[in-house]
Amino acid sequence: MATTPNRSGSLLKILKRIPVFKRLSPTQMQKLISLCASRKLADGDMLFERGDASDEMFVILGGAISLLREDGLEMARFEPVVSLGELGIVGDRPRRISARSVGNSTVLVLARKNFDRLLSDDMKMAVTVYRNLVLLVSERIDEDNVRALEHEEVCSRAKRLERELELTLEAMSKQGIDSDEVRAGVEAHLRSVLPTILIVDDEKEICSFLSRALAEYDVITAKDGVSALELAGKRPPNLVITDINMPNMDGLELLAKLKHDQPELPVIGLSGYVKEDAVDGLGFDGFVFKPMRVAQLRSTVKAHLEKTG
Repeated sequence: MATTPNRSGSLLKILKRIPVFKRLSPTQMQKLISLCASRKLADGDMLFERGDASDEMFVILGGAISLLREDGLEMARFEPVVSLGELGIVGDRPRRISARSVGNSTVLVLARKNFDRLLSDDMKMAVTVYRNLVLLVSERIDEDNVRALEHEEVCSRAKRLERELELTLEAMSKQGIDSDEVRAGVEAHLRSVLPTILIVDDEKEICSFLSRALAEYDVITAKDGVSALELAGKRPPNLVITDINMPNMDGLELLAKLKHDQPELPVIGLSGYVKEDAVDGLGFDGFVFKPMRVAQLRSTVKAHLEKTG
């Protein structure tokens, strides 16, 4: 790929930010740049699909790339400047996920055969790159271990509490107390004291994900704005989380109707298609972007519940 001095300098700055290329010399970087080609993608174009050969590495220069699970649900979204496929380019495993362009995107492409040839010709560069890859893998393993430990801790606490409840109910039953009646009473009392969160999204997977992430609250779900209003009339929520793009009644119309009846009700928007600089003008009390980060979601919900108190 022929590059002008200005373009070469710009790409040099970009590639220096990619972890796998850290500590490469300017000369090595220029060799790398000479092997790269740019690729433009329209909205919805697939960058790669599950099962494809991992024969290219990508650096996002513009737009956004969405990673999709096997069922098509978005699991992550990346914007400039982020690399994709850097681990697969040194291996020979097929892609385990799919990647799709969100809007018009531009990516820098490095083919594995060209990269292998470059590393074969420059052993010092190969050592640096592979050391970077080892560090990158180690960091990701550490992050996964932390998340796994937190998950196991929460699950263990939940199992302990569940077991304590079972033992308590067994003891009460031996004393002639109706345990089913007690359990129903406890659940009813919990619903009365726990904040009720209404989740509105036409994707069942999103509703399920949010329900699990906010399991400490009394969570109810609706598939669109119409059913959300009906449900809110029967069980008034303390907070609403709503998607924007939905059939029958979208999130913006739902927001207006909810605020008309309950101006103080916190309503949090949810979308993967709204730009951050456009959020302020929509009127939501808060906003969560897809793909959702659980920590951000939980902190946003907690902050708004405490505010309305």
